[in-house]
Amino acid sequence: MYTEGFLKLSRNILQWRWYKDANTLRVFLHLLLCANYTDCEFEIHKIKRGQLVTGRKKLSEALKMSEREVRTALNHLKLTNDITIRTTSKYSIITIVNYEELQNATSISTNKQPTSNQQSTSKRPQYNKDKKDKKYNNAINDDDCETSELVKMLESKSVFTD
Repeated sequence: MYTEGFLKLSRNILQWRWYKDANTLRVFLHLLLCANYTDCEFEIHKIKRGQLVTGRKKLSEALKMSEREVRTALNHLKLTNDITIRTTSKYSIITIVNYEELQNATSISTNKQPTSNQQSTSKRPQYNKDKKDKKYNNAINDDDCETSELVKMLESKSVFTD
């Protein structure tokens, strides 16, 4: 899982049916944050943008929730077609159904901003993608989500220099 970059989150989530269900909201936000934003290979599977490789136990550990709470939240999300889950004997491949829509949506309020503000909010940093960085595009279990982010931060910034 590659955790560098940004995630768009519409304020429409306030009207989403699971917004007031804390566990389902937490699980969904975690899935959004840890989903691949580029296609990659994991074992024999092609993991697409908006998908992640995980399991209930890994989600449970990462979110400090019981496996039953995670299973219930995943069932809620499957029931409303927010996610699909393809299972193997070792892990699950979770697909966020509307990932492209969620991440490609443009904000009406941003488009109505003054030009000087629009430039500063619409520009995104360009990250260097060298061979060393490509390993972070591979699907990794959820417990590595935080580790990968820390490693990238340490590599990209000289936090140990004066």
